[in-house]
Amino acid sequence: MSAAATLRQAQGSRTLAPIHWLLAAFVCLGLVYDTATPIFEAGDEQFHYPYVRQIATGNGLPLQDPDDVQAWRQEGSQPPLYYMLAALLTFWVDTGDAAERLTVNPHAIIGVPAYGSSDNRNMMVHTAAEAFPYSRTALAVHLIRWLSLAMATVTVWAVYRLARRIAPSEPVALLAAAFVAFNPMIGFLAGAVNNDNLVILLSTLALWQMVRLWQDGLTRRGVLLLGVVLGLDALTKLNALGLAGVAGLLVLARVVLDARAAKRDFPWREGLIAGLLLSLPVGVIAGWWYARNVMLYGDPTGLNRMLAIVGTRQGTPALLPLLRAELEGMRLSFWGLFGGVNILSAAWQYGVFDLLLAVGCIGIILLIVRHLALRRSVRGLSRAVTAFGWLSAWAVVLVVSWTRWTLVTPATQGRLIFPALATIALVLALGFDACLIYVTNLAHRRSPFAPDADLRGLNTRARSAYALTIVLGVLSLRTALLDIAPAYTAAPLASAVPAAFARPPVRFGDALELIGVEPPPAAARPGDTIDVALYWRAIDPMSADYSVFVHLLDAGDLIVGQRDTYPGLGLRPTTQLKPGDIVRDAYRIKVDESALAPSRPAIRVGVYDFATQKRLASAQGDNPVVGVIDLLARAESGAPAPVTFRFEQFFTLTGYRIDRVAVRPGESFTLTLYWRAGSVPKDYSIFVHVLGKQDAIWGQVDRQLPMRAWRAGDVIEDAYVVTVKPDTPADVYELEIGAYDLENNFKRLNIWGADGQLAGDRVFLRRLRVVR
Repeated sequence: MSAAATLRQAQGSRTLAPIHWLLAAFVCLGLVYDTATPIFEAGDEQFHYPYVRQIATGNGLPLQDPDDVQAWRQEGSQPPLYYMLAALLTFWVDTGDAAERLTVNPHAIIGVPAYGSSDNRNMMVHTAAEAFPYSRTALAVHLIRWLSLAMATVTVWAVYRLARRIAPSEPVALLAAAFVAFNPMIGFLAGAVNNDNLVILLSTLALWQMVRLWQDGLTRRGVLLLGVVLGLDALTKLNALGLAGVAGLLVLARVVLDARAAKRDFPWREGLIAGLLLSLPVGVIAGWWYARNVMLYGDPTGLNRMLAIVGTRQGTPALLPLLRAELEGMRLSFWGLFGGVNILSAAWQYGVFDLLLAVGCIGIILLIVRHLALRRSVRGLSRAVTAFGWLSAWAVVLVVSWTRWTLVTPATQGRLIFPALATIALVLALGFDACLIYVTNLAHRRSPFAPDADLRGLNTRARSAYALTIVLGVLSLRTALLDIAPAYTAAPLASAVPAAFARPPVRFGDALELIGVEPPPAAARPGDTIDVALYWRAIDPMSADYSVFVHLLDAGDLIVGQRDTYPGLGLRPTTQLKPGDIVRDAYRIKVDESALAPSRPAIRVGVYDFATQKRLASAQGDNPVVGVIDLLARAESGAPAPVTFRFEQFFTLTGYRIDRVAVRPGESFTLTLYWRAGSVPKDYSIFVHVLGKQDAIWGQVDRQLPMRAWRAGDVIEDAYVVTVKPDTPADVYELEIGAYDLENNFKRLNIWGADGQLAGDRVFLRRLRVVR
């Protein structure tokens, strides 16, 4: 070998392959997500970590009791492998401050996604004790997050190795790995204490091993290794169980095909050995966990206890309407839904990912057409293509499992299908490459389905794959820095109150004083959102985290709009304020749809201790008035308070009117309901209840309506005069309505809301105050 050739070989050995650069970039990105997300703000991390700590402190596995729910809540029903590994990593760390770090923000807006908002996105109260260099509980959490990052990094590598078995070129395999690494939701999970990281890794490793066995042939060692991975997978999360079934079918199919190729009868002995080698490791590794569940809960999966804790859907929802309602959440949470399911990426970014998904699906269709155009018969399909079929089968199993879970509980997210993320990434990468082949062939005036053997075309495809990889990485980094991190960053303290907004201080105890008000809009309508900005100044150091409230109170002193929060919109608890600190809070308050209009609600503010619900007094009472707004009547005709409640398929409540919201005992009020008729087969009865505590009825009217005379589309105005009982105590009551079949043992009709969700068999319209 010449000196020049030797030098070139040495230089090549020192050059990192693209996949190594990708893995390094992903590790750096995972650390950014870890830093951007405060501890216990990543999904259910506040429940996953107590599971780890239960084991790490030597207290054994969690026990699930719906009547005595512990800190780990529903996560205590999860198989324990991830939590055992995390406990092994952190058992030596002093986590005696865990309870302090798990202090909940009681005003957190959880499950309501918003973009660009820092308004109570934080589920927890955070202090300087969480800052770097980490110690105690913060250290334990970050160590586990780094373990999650290591698992996710191996997942990206495994996706690449799996793709190399199926993809036609190295850039396509790299792109498949990039679709996993730079999916913002994967970066977020990689920076979190969450067992999804391990189940995604093990499922991907199992898929890789399955493809190897399918393409290279069965070996006893290979089948045994697959069984071990499947056993670990089954000990990590329940949604991995279906993969064992797909793997069993693959091994059986490979045995049958090998026998046919050798023109032999079915090899029962080889088939039995392969089955035992696959199933025994699963039973040995994970069987004890499922046996434990049977002994403790009478259910091998333990789902009965999990569902009793997390809650289930009411009734049996219709499949298609439910899926339509859930698909948007599925889409968002697949690409990135962060924090407590309350932080979004930019809307345009989801559009970019949607476009890539569309390109991938179109490309897969082009691949199929191209394959048929090249006259390859089904019998002549390559093992790479049929191996992809097995990957797709696992994806289908997970989608079916997700659908079933969605029917049972509303807590469904896109990450539940991430154990099949390798398949989805391959679809995107192969589809993108197929579209490039199509475009390249058209540019060179070749048949669009001809093989792309031109070197320039191959280079163009490679450069395009690398460029898209960089774009995906930038998008994921943008998400961490511009979407997630700002949601947990408090606005700077104010130096003073602008002269135009200053007002004489109103002192609340020795805690806070109100020193400025930015006036709200002069007028609004029910359903509108108004902005109210207040300036608070800390008086003395505080040992309690006080909450502030802004209420809109109508003539009956009923709340028709409300915001409660810690100062700084949740990010500046009062225990962290120093005397003299000034906080400007801008509150967005939605006026209730049920607010009576026209009227002039008063804007009242106050300070209270959330733990005791005790308000702090001021010289102007515990809720002084800081302004009023004119609440205008609705512009539309008909019902002044529009609503949408569908009673079966028969009729819909489209709105209501009420003549007063405060009455004395023995007095009456008039409630007018507006119905839109559907196809009504018989006469149903309507009830109106004034409902108090423990469902006690303090006023009631029942009336059977002549619904058989209604025609579809008719709008019916239906008035009820309701008298409150003379002995009704002064209090706030709920006004509820419903419908029932008088001829069928008073059976009530089910009611669906505007969102398509089952509301039950009664509707709470609004509140009513009874005064003395």
